[in-house]
Amino acid sequence: ETRQPLDYKLTALVSDSTKEQPVRKIVRVNQPLTFGDSRVYLQANGFSPLVTVRDKDGNVKFEGPVPFLPQDANLSSIGAIKVPDMNPQIGFVASFFPTAARDEVRGGFSSYPDLLDPRLLVSVWQGDLKMDSGVPQSVYRIDTSEMERIGLWGLSIGESYTFGSPEVGTITLNGAVPWVNLQVVKDPGKPWALAGSIVAIAALMASLFIRQRRIYVRSSNGKLEVAGLALNRLPGLEDEIKKLVTEVSK
Repeated sequence: ETRQPLDYKLTALVSDSTKEQPVRKIVRVNQPLTFGDSRVYLQANGFSPLVTVRDKDGNVKFEGPVPFLPQDANLSSIGAIKVPDMNPQIGFVASFFPTAARDEVRGGFSSYPDLLDPRLLVSVWQGDLKMDSGVPQSVYRIDTSEMERIGLWGLSIGESYTFGSPEVGTITLNGAVPWVNLQVVKDPGKPWALAGSIVAIAALMASLFIRQRRIYVRSSNGKLEVAGLALNRLPGLEDEIKKLVTEVSK
């Protein structure tokens, strides 16, 4: 048993317009969904942990799914949970394992790409998240260079962790939801590219069967000299030169 997935598929309800009844469609990695001349490809998938972050007074400061980036085929994922509304600001550098396992070499990892034993490992950081600087930053990472770590814990679904000393707040893992990455491809130039390829192939075929000749004619002191070269080595060059000389000599 390899514990590797045999297939990934997306079940979607699809309609060509808002007035039509949606139809159930299956999208696979190498089986895109087609809309006219557009195609929708299934590129990747993963899980987003559902978390709730509260301050020390129990007020909800963040709640909802957080996108995590898969690192391997079993969907071991990394991500960042940023809570700028807390004062001081709080960030969680986190790893999510759909089926949590651990060994001495790899540490924590996922042994299967489904939610059999999900677990969220969080490292809690306090300080400036630099979200007000105007500089773009990754949603999957946190710059902790000017922050202080105040906690480290692992959560299963339904568990909460109180971080900080004295208490700063709590984080709760409520569950996880799957996500998919879709790529929509529309290539309006494809018919023109196909037509150009057909013309190029036709021209190449013609060059192989049409007799290509290069004729040299030189006149010196009233004497006419004619020579020829068969570019594609098809026979009959000598007869053609004789015919040309006869026509020129008339």
